[in-house]
Amino acid sequence: MESQYVLTKDIVFSEIAKQFPDDVKVTSLAENARAFYHYAKKINVQDSTFFMLGSMGQEVSMGLGVSIGIKDAAKLRCIVISSDGSFLSNLPALMTISLMKPSKMILLVLDNEMHRITGGQVTASRAVSLCNIARECGMEAYLVHTIEELKQAFRKAKQEEGPIFIQIKINDKVAHSEEIEEAPAVLFHNFSNYIQQHRYDKRTKISKGR
Repeated sequence: MESQYVLTKDIVFSEIAKQFPDDVKVTSLAENARAFYHYAKKINVQDSTFFMLGSMGQEVSMGLGVSIGIKDAAKLRCIVISSDGSFLSNLPALMTISLMKPSKMILLVLDNEMHRITGGQVTASRAVSLCNIARECGMEAYLVHTIEELKQAFRKAKQEEGPIFIQIKINDKVAHSEEIEEAPAVLFHNFSNYIQQHRYDKRTKISKGR
């Protein structure tokens, strides 16, 4: 069945990369990581992103930790890029978000209402409101269907204190993507050093490697 939603991952990822170039990002695994890598490389912001290469749903927990770690960095926010399937696999993380109240955290859930990479099985986001779940956990929440709503939600997220939750309804069109060139240790090193640069104005960078 053809999706009723007009937004695609390509549109959303391109907008995230443009709207939050200097903020740190944490992506979920698989296609989301490879697709956002594609857009991050275009404008050279891949070092500000941690690309989750395994551990479904743990981008939310890692993003929470990063958000707490940068709470005193005036110019940094943490943008967590998740999906409905990945987000729903780690709902307990929202309880911890409710407890810790990370002011620098913006959680984006790209919701196509299915586990597309495993065969298109439907997710519970068709039946329940993810925004209501987030609100019950103390997050300001926005539901987005169009590019205008997406830009408006991003503007509000930049002005407000977190934690902020944005559910973005997308269709199931496959995104442009590319294989991540750097080894996991290199990704972590460059991401960590990016944070250090913005907190302490120090940075080193290591070359690509396996």
